[in-house]
Amino acid sequence: MIKLRKYFKGYTRIYVHGTVKNRDVNLRGELTKPEWVSHDIDLTKPISLQRREWRNLDGEYIGCSLILSEIVEDKMEITSWYDGCVISSRTSITEEPKPGTETNNGPFFCLNIDGKEYWYDDILENMSIVQACISNYNTELYLKAIDD
Repeated sequence: MIKLRKYFKGYTRIYVHGTVKNRDVNLRGELTKPEWVSHDIDLTKPISLQRREWRNLDGEYIGCSLILSEIVEDKMEITSWYDGCVISSRTSITEEPKPGTETNNGPFFCLNIDGKEYWYDDILENMSIVQACISNYNTELYLKAIDD
């Protein structure tokens, strides 16, 4: 099972309720310190994980992005809000921001494959394993569609 895991900073809100003119209202709301919250998103269509390289004007390798896309009718199309999202580095949620830098509350994305999180570096280290899992998952979805 493959899911897209979305991390974002969530606030816990504590409400104090009361009644004013026979209506239930919030007399006070209090925000607690933001915490990282995760949410799994079901991937209901076949997916593709693309590795896009970035090079400078001299053609030297700078880095790469890992981009998740849905496959619709054997073409990659942007069909949903998470389609085309970039897989993030684990440090996005584990490292404290450096003084003077802007904080980012997300969202940050990783793949959840059979209960294990695969972030940017994990995928680069295990690209063949991840691609095999994606291929198996896509095959299951295609076979399920044929059965239906």
